[in-house]
Amino acid sequence: MLANNNRKVIDRMAKSAVKNQKGKNLILFFSVVLASFMLFSIFTVGITYFKMNRLQNIRLNGGVYDAVMYGITEEQLEKCEADPDIDRAGIIAMSGYIESTEGDDTVDASCIWADPVSWDEIMAPARDWVKGEYPQSENEVMVTAEGLEKAGLKGLTVGDSFSAGYRDGEGRLIQKEFTISGMWDGYGTKSAFYVSEEFYRQSGYDISEVRKIPDGFREMDHDGKRAGGIYREHGPGKAAGNLFHRGYGVLSPDLSGIVWSDLCYLPLRLPCDL
Repeated sequence: MLANNNRKVIDRMAKSAVKNQKGKNLILFFSVVLASFMLFSIFTVGITYFKMNRLQNIRLNGGVYDAVMYGITEEQLEKCEADPDIDRAGIIAMSGYIESTEGDDTVDASCIWADPVSWDEIMAPARDWVKGEYPQSENEVMVTAEGLEKAGLKGLTVGDSFSAGYRDGEGRLIQKEFTISGMWDGYGTKSAFYVSEEFYRQSGYDISEVRKIPDGFREMDHDGKRAGGIYREHGPGKAAGNLFHRGYGVLSPDLSGIVWSDLCYLPLRLPCDL
């Protein structure tokens, strides 16, 4: 069979087709470019939205957590820590109220203890910076510049001391000398004075008690009344779990005995974002 070298003919036909259908080819090219740009924009906007929504939730809530449990008992705490569906559980507890300082006798600030899980893991993403260390001694506090200013102590910094009158869990007004062990800034309860576990243990408060909610923390409503419990925010298509939901009053059989409480709460971090 004789060889038929028609490559040159094919090349001329291809060039002629491209030249004669230039408008059609341009429309096809720009259609592909536009479709690619639209897909890129959709994914970019979607990813950015979820990232910003997560950041907004962190800043609004003062930490990264999916559920809150008020008025916890030791038994419930142990169940939460042992539950494989809970990534981590921290404690934030009321420890008293500062009513006066050497610079202002009309102060209204909470003394709050946050355990290492809450402070170092759950609340850390909401902070911009930290100077010093979280309180370890009974007379140490962790504060913000804003909290100091509201308490009439503007200008103090890490290492400085001040005198304040605070009311403990027994209702006693106690005058005490405090030392600032650390300062922070970011998002969360910036007017609160964070105290040590040693201070909390002698404050007369207990995490299972029902008392006034710390200032700056959100209340939960149930039939028009202040109430606590566990709640989880669900995304689209997510089924409700066995938790105490805001406004429903559904008790889980695994976490029975939860009371209407508004003193201390337990932030829970679940393995997956909801």
